[in-house]
Parts: sequence; C-alpha cells; structure tokens
Amino acid sequence: MATDVELAQIPAKLLAELPAEEPVFKSAPARLAPSPGAPDPLAVNAVLTAARLSFVPGERSAPVSNDPIRILVSELWQLVKPAVFDAFPLVQLIAARQRGPAPLAGRGRPAIEVPLQMLDGVFLAGAAPGWLGLRISLPPDDPRLPFTLYLELGEAAAAEWHDLIDGARRAARPRPELERPYALYYLFRPLPSPWVFVRRGRADAAARDDAVLREVGRGKLALGADGPVLTKAPAEPIVPYEAVDRVEIAHATKWRNGWIDLVTSETAFDFLAPRADQRALEDLALLVAELSGAPVVVHPGPVAMSRVAFRAAWLTAAGAGLAELAHLFFF
Repeated sequence: MATDVELAQIPAKLLAELPAEEPVFKSAPARLAPSPGAPDPLAVNAVLTAARLSFVPGERSAPVSNDPIRILVSELWQLVKPAVFDAFPLVQLIAARQRGPAPLAGRGRPAIEVPLQMLDGVFLAGAAPGWLGLRISLPPDDPRLPFTLYLELGEAAAAEWHDLIDGARRAARPRPELERPYALYYLFRPLPSPWVFVRRGRADAAARDDAVLREVGRGKLALGADGPVLTKAPAEPIVPYEAVDRVEIAHATKWRNGWIDLVTSETAFDFLAPRADQRALEDLALLVAELSGAPVVVHPGPVAMSRVAFRAAWLTAAGAGLAELAHLFFF
C-alpha cells in the first residue's frame, strides 16, 4: 500500500474519484516516453492502484544547484514570467505548441489513465536500467500490433513497480469508462493531418447526398485544445468536442470510398480525404470519440463509381486487345 508521503503527492481531484474498493499501491515522480532516452519525455507523477495506472502531468523538480548565479537567474525568471506571458501572447502560443498532443490524452480527466486490463505485458528494459516497458493493446478490431510506452522510475523502484503492475493487471476487471487507447497511442506521435474537405449540413444521413451542402473549409486537419481545427485557422475549432453527439465512420475499401462525420444535435460535419490518408482520418475520428465521449457508428462506404468505371473500361480494353491478338494468331 502507498505510504502517507506517496499519497500526499497525488492530486486531490484524482484521489477523490477513486472508489473505496480501489486502493492505491504506489505513487512516485517519473518520466513517460516512447522509448528510453527519447527527447522531450513527459514529466508525470505515476500512480498505481488496483485497477489503473495513472500519469498526472506536471513539472519534475529540477536538481538543486549550488551555483548562486543560476539560482538568482531562476528566481528572477519566476518573478517576470507572468508579466512576459501577459505582454507577449505569442510566447504562450509557442509554449502550447511545444507541449504537443500530450495534454489531449488526459483532457477532461485529472490524469492520463491506463486500465490495467489493457496492458498486454509489463517488462524491465534490460538495456536501460530504471525504465519500465508497458505494452498496451489497441481494440480487438484494430489489426495493428500493441504499442509500447516506457516509464522511468529509477533503478531501485522499477523492479518493485514491475512486480506490482504485473500482479495487479492479471486480477484487474474491465473498466470500459477508462479505456482511451487511441489517446495513448498518439501521446508521442504526430497527430494525423490528412488533407480534407469539410462540409456543413443537416444531421441526418440523407444530407450527405444533398446538393445544398456547403464546403466551409479545406486544409490539413489536426486536434486543437477545444476541438478539431484546420491548420489554416488553428484558433477556431470546427466543432467543440463537447458538442459531438456521434462519430460516424465509413471504411474505405478497394471498391468503396470512405469518410467520417462528426454529428451534433443540429448539424453534421463531413470530412473527406484522399484514399491514402483514410487510415489517418479514421484514427483521428476515433480519437475525437474518446475525447468527446461520443459513440462510434460504422457504415459501409458508398461504392466508388469512378473506380468501378475505370476498372470496367480497363478490363474492356484488355479484353478487346486479347481478342485481337487471338484473331491474328489463331484465325
């Protein structure tokens, strides 16, 4: 069980939402990264309970310095930092960009959470003492292999955490309300940014074929703090996450086109992308569903008539060519 000192490090908001039957095993400052030694790891406070492994983003305390000049400069910066941010809003924008997609993974929650039953395995990184590998599975219908995140706890603590996590994950029960694998999957990856067309129309499915649909934007799509954004206008979300009632996905196949719809109570936003970017577009839709809590509905995509017509024309031309060759050589 966690000591009083470890419990004191856990944010009160996270402790308040833990049920009585979910005891806290351990808590410690750590770093989360896609691989040991990767640049820009995420400083976190790691919290292990009987059901989940939580990462509370925060700043890790810097080593104490004996250099009086460094101490003086640090204290002066802490004094002028608020004034600099107020005077130069661009500094805030740059700082937000440097944070990357990590805050999205924990959006609306006191921490970034991994339900223990989602862990395919936990292992000590032999080549990097002090690092713990966490192998996390994507949903069963996703053909991709599990991905791995690494947690730096220090050489002395890593073995203890390994044994605790491995034992707890085997006894953990499913927690679907905590499962957000795509938010974790993109924690250290660039967010998908396919070229898209965005159209705004009615919320019913028939609106997709309605000629009055109006294109309202075109550009690369990314995830902003408040909703999906086009990179040409990153300050204006296309639709807030909280407004999304349903995410609809049509898978692209060899003979069908794909698309995604973000449906609200009043309208639907349609996103189209080139076939090569369809996988990235679908991943983005799943991530929006996790951030908004909206259900996902999968439809068969519309038949790609242009591809059918092209293949039919090609086969007709090929058949005509073979018939001509046969006529020359055999008749």
